[in-house]
Amino acid sequence: MGKPVKMWEDGSVGIAVESGKDTMNRELRAGGPHVHVYKNRKRTDSRIPGRNKDLDANDYRAAEKLFDKHYKEIATLCKEVAEGKHDG
Repeated sequence: MGKPVKMWEDGSVGIAVESGKDTMNRELRAGGPHVHVYKNRKRTDSRIPGRNKDLDANDYRAAEKLFDKHYKEIATLCKEVAEGKHDG
């Protein structure tokens, strides 16, 4: 699990681009940008795009809306993470 590079929130739901060289960051070239989903500032097992593992439908929809709203910045940050620019 990486450290959040940037987080966007709407109420109790948040999404974050995370640093680190995990499998999902290596998948960037094949799968595109992604974020991890947070609930009450705690990381869940859900991600976008991908899977809703532990959120109710309304929370997951709120996270998807955040993803859509901030997609351009998310894509830029994910590319930077994949290139190692946020490794600490």
